[in-house]
Parts: sequence; structure tokens; C-alpha cells
Amino acid sequence: MDVLTDLLERAGARRALFGKAEFAGPWALDFDEAPGLAIHVIDDGAATLDSPEGSCHLRSGDVVLVRADVPHQLSGGNKAVPVKASTFFPAATMPHQAAHTPTEEQPRTRLLCGAYRWTGDLMKSINHQLPPVLVVHASSATSLNNALALLRSQLEQDDAGRQAILDRLLDVVLIELLREHLRNKPTHPPGWFRALDEPAISTALEVMHSRAGDPWTVATLAKVVGLSRAAFSALFTRTIGSPPMAYLHSWRMALARDHLLTSTTTISEVGRAIGYTSEFAFSAAFKKAHGLPPGTWRKEAGQIMS
Repeated sequence: MDVLTDLLERAGARRALFGKAEFAGPWALDFDEAPGLAIHVIDDGAATLDSPEGSCHLRSGDVVLVRADVPHQLSGGNKAVPVKASTFFPAATMPHQAAHTPTEEQPRTRLLCGAYRWTGDLMKSINHQLPPVLVVHASSATSLNNALALLRSQLEQDDAGRQAILDRLLDVVLIELLREHLRNKPTHPPGWFRALDEPAISTALEVMHSRAGDPWTVATLAKVVGLSRAAFSALFTRTIGSPPMAYLHSWRMALARDHLLTSTTTISEVGRAIGYTSEFAFSAAFKKAHGLPPGTWRKEAGQIMS
């Protein structure tokens, strides 16, 4: 299992938010408070996306992915007082909205907007490695277009299980957008993508992710992938951007934060699950990484998310 699959399976969309809207005349939506990673599809017409990264003109068929920490605005061709997009997401599916009744003189724009939400901490690993704004122009990728077509059809229905289908479809759309982006060979691709070209490193990542609690050392990881200790360490560092044990420590801390946020597991049990032989050792490592002992961090992080 590759790292992206592992992260998505552990932290996939839950209660994904979607909205359909049709506008004509001056209109603007403010996504300063978007509840997660945002995905916008220009179903028809055109729009302008403004963010701290600049302005981007979007046309029919374009899809844009905006990182969760990036405020942005979608608007029509003319200036308008922006409406908070959070007002469009009171429930899982936003009802049809129209800023103005379309006329022959007013070109219309149809939008499909989604918010990719997560409750734990692991999805941040993907979010932090994304470009602030990722635009895929009128993709010819059959799988992406098929996923978007299914998404549209589900929004027109109200059958049992629809929310589960929408959640999974958003996973598919996210993966296809990332594939489109990575096919264009970005300057700084994430380490897990570079690892796909290095079978030994890909295998090492898989065992670290699936067996984070094992007592790994550089030597034991090198043995698993069939390399010498020195060769493995050098190749891992060059491919991923950090030494093997630093990556493992970072992954263990990410798992710990996720356990603390999403479960009632005791501090001792969290520590044992990620390879610490005592609660004291885990608490010391966690405090060194985060400035707070795990119990205090859990309490404060829970208050922020509630």
C-alpha cells in the first residue's frame, strides 16, 4: 500500500460538504472560512479565483483544489460584495442558489463546490504538501471526468447511502487531481511521490506506516529492503528529504496526535501502539516534539476542534 492510499484510508472524507450554485450578473463567494480542503468545479461559464497566490481565470471544465489554510474568493466578471461561503454549507449538500435570474444579456456560471473535511490529524500530512492552489484545466483524464459525473448524479438524488458515496467519490476526485498535478512533474513533489520511483524506499515507507510500533532501526529497515545500512540511509534521505528515523519519529507523532484527537485510548496505550515501551518515554518524546505532554495537548486540541 502506497503512502497516499494509507493516509486517505486512515483519514478519508467524512460528512463531506458539497454545494451546487448558478450565478448570473455580479457575484462573489468568500471562502475565508472554508471548512477544509476545497474543491471547485466550473460546470459551465467562467469564474475568477483570487487568493494570496494571485488571480486565476477559470473556464468551463476547470477544476481547482485549494489548500485548507488558504483563504480565497470565487467571483464573476464584475465586482460584487462577496457572500460568506460558509452560509452555503449548513448541511451535507448545499441547495441550488442563484444570485440573479439569468437573462440573455447575463452569462451564467454553474459551480460545484466541495469541502474535504477531516476530524483527526493525519490529513494534514497531505494538506501541507500540496501547492496552495492547484488548477487542472479542462482535464482529458477519463477517470477524473467519470468521478465528477458520478458526483453530479449523486447530488441530484436523495437515496439511502448517498453520503457514503459522496465521501468516497471525493477521495477519488482528490486522488485524480493529485495525479494530474504530479504528471506535470512539479518542481518539489512530495516525498511519497518520489518514492514511487524507488521500490526500496517505497517498501520502507509501507512497513513504517503499517507497523509503526515495531522496534525499527536503520539496520532492520535496510534488511527488509535488501540494502546495506549506509546505502539505504543515503537513498532514503535523498528521496524523502529526511533520514529514516526522523521520518519514522514524525510519522509516529502524527499517529499519536490522531489517536489523541479521535479516540479515548489512554496515554499509555497510545504510546505502546507507536513503539514506546513506557508511558514516561512516550510522554517525554511527545512533549519534546510539541511543547506539551500528551494529556494536556489532547485537552487543548479537543477544545479548539469542538
